Amino acid sequence: MRKALITIIVLLIVAIGGSLYYVRSRGASLLSQYLSSAMGVPVTVDSVEISWNRFAINGLNIHNSQGSVLESAFNAPHILFDIDFMTLWKDKIHATMIHFESPTIGIELYNLTGSDNNWARIINHIPKDQHSHSDKKLYIDTLLITPLHIALYNKAMGGTTTMLNPISKIELHNIGDSESALSYDDALNIIAQAIIRAVIKQTGLNTLLQGVLQLPNGVLDNVLEPLPKAIKNPIKGLFGIK
Repeated sequence: MRKALITIIVLLIVAIGGSLYYVRSRGASLLSQYLSSAMGVPVTVDSVEISWNRFAINGLNIHNSQGSVLESAFNAPHILFDIDFMTLWKDKIHATMIHFESPTIGIELYNLTGSDNNWARIINHIPKDQHSHSDKKLYIDTLLITPLHIALYNKAMGGTTTMLNPISKIELHNIGDSESALSYDDALNIIAQAIIRAVIKQTGLNTLLQGVLQLPNGVLDNVLEPLPKAIKNPIKGLFGIK
């Protein structure tokens, strides 16, 4: 019995070690492929690092579609995922925190009003309410961005790229939960829209999300719950939610 137990433990360690090695060696390529497919634009990732309770994504670059002036829609040098390790083999993965360190968002306005822009196109491309890439789901306790730099290109304003004042901190909580976890696509959609909403609040570019498809039912309320009504109600109105 003791030998059998030792054998099982050794096999488990080998299996975990093999999984970690596979993720480290192939993670950047697989993640780039998934994000490119989900967002409809080229996405590159320099490397993925993994430990027992943390993932790190280095050099994430979401490119704009062909013909855009700005090369990148989003660039993040480092993204840290603090993960509940015991949930990695379950259907619902629990991220206690996702921290974007000093990313830059590029916003390009394609028409005079700004309703047609690079991020509206990207968000509308992300699949909604379906599990097109994985049967696994995800829920996130805290999403943290410190700080967010903003590059804006508006042809109507002279056709030059302007660096706006950075947003020092974005923090959101309870993106899904253990009972109502999200597909990877829905989680990606919500994170993208959360970042854009913060930019809207900072810059007054209220047309950025016009025409963007509504978030999954019930999810927006959970994400916006900690926000004051003065901020929350206009955001809900933007999505046509009472």
